[in-house]
Amino acid sequence: MTDTAIDLQLVPGTAAPLTQQIVKAVEDKVQTGVLRSGQRMPSVRGFAASQGISVHTVVEAYGHLVARGVLVSRRGSGYFVADQSLQHQNSTFARLKSSLDPSQLGREILADSPASVRLGGGPVSSDWVDHIELEAAFRKLARGVFPRFNSYGTTLGFAPLRELLSRRFANADVQVSPSNIMLTNGATQALDLVIRLLVRPGQTVLVDDPGYFQTFWALKTQGARLVGVPRNKDGPDVAAFERLCAESNASLFFTQSVLQNPTGGSISLSVAHELLRVADRHGVLIVEDDVSGDLAPGGATRLMMLDGLRRVLYVGSFSKTLSPSLRVGYLASGNAEHLDGLAQLKLVSCYASCEPNEAIVYSLLVDGHYGRHVRRLSRRLEERAATAIPALEQQGFTLAARYTGGTFIWASHRDYEDSMELARRASKAGILLAPGGAFRPHGESSACLRFSLPLCTQRGLNALSELLTER
Repeated sequence: MTDTAIDLQLVPGTAAPLTQQIVKAVEDKVQTGVLRSGQRMPSVRGFAASQGISVHTVVEAYGHLVARGVLVSRRGSGYFVADQSLQHQNSTFARLKSSLDPSQLGREILADSPASVRLGGGPVSSDWVDHIELEAAFRKLARGVFPRFNSYGTTLGFAPLRELLSRRFANADVQVSPSNIMLTNGATQALDLVIRLLVRPGQTVLVDDPGYFQTFWALKTQGARLVGVPRNKDGPDVAAFERLCAESNASLFFTQSVLQNPTGGSISLSVAHELLRVADRHGVLIVEDDVSGDLAPGGATRLMMLDGLRRVLYVGSFSKTLSPSLRVGYLASGNAEHLDGLAQLKLVSCYASCEPNEAIVYSLLVDGHYGRHVRRLSRRLEERAATAIPALEQQGFTLAARYTGGTFIWASHRDYEDSMELARRASKAGILLAPGGAFRPHGESSACLRFSLPLCTQRGLNALSELLTER
């Protein structure tokens, strides 16, 4: 058996040690499929000679890769790329840890953090939640108008809410039966079920680049190989999407069409048409995550509207608009086989989602409270954007695209080519920023940061301004 030749671009004398450069380069090649399970790595001495580095450096790097489950060592034979299905079973958390940014700033966005100022993400102040209307819906539940807490509910979810969602789809000229809609504990569970049903270890999956990091983590947990589709102002780069479909033989693409996280951008009608044509030619199923879509201006383009849920599996949620703790999401598909498989997975994992929560959302929808709340929330976001964006621009930030609504701003700073440098400085000062690298499939560097408008308070913006003037 011959050694695998590896083309690495090592840069001696930089801040990143050679050992770390080797580890990252090999991991990237395994993740993207350049190095496959069972392939033999160059011998330690051969690798060292080809790269002009010390044998000790290679030994140390191989040791790290073995510890992470990327390589296996076979006595008398050398080092080999680990079986990725076994790696999925035995080293999931090690791989997840290695996929996170070393500073753990990406993880802090989702968890409690010592940061006293959060501009990039995290819990939103409770004054953005409409407590009055939520409390009114809870009182209805308490009076027994809607389901009480004495039953499991059904696997597909609260029937009146599914019927109402079916009518909402019909208003968008998409005919979806209530039996083709399943309610979930937020969009996170919906995406998790989709990934568990459709993704196998080692499978190549296309994703937005940049895109939502929690989707990336869920895919990596399942053992997927992620390949990023570059994101333009008007949606995914269609030419790159077609090339990657052909090169990778991928059958799945996870994307957000409207008010995308992190860029805040939305797909144009022309890009949506071309994207669906390419997906159809290459047999690619598109998972459209539309969790923030209700905050978009009227007339926003969605792939499911053009496709009719033939090649699109659609995911929505009310948690982003009503309350993060009110976990009600849903998925819809025109493929009965997919729905049956998803329902079975939900049945064995949690039996049913929370029917009282679903009844609360239904109450808010039928009474008109939800529509009024979303309009108020959209106005508040626009007002916050009107003050936060000029303040950020005055501090040296440039928006990647004009703000058109929603929660997020995607911007770069004139003094930082890599936003991670600024994020690290901010972290030391107790300020949580969301560096662009946290939103790329493999943590690649990015000049941009994501700002969450509800968190862009005057106090937070002042703290950031003080940090920037210290340079």
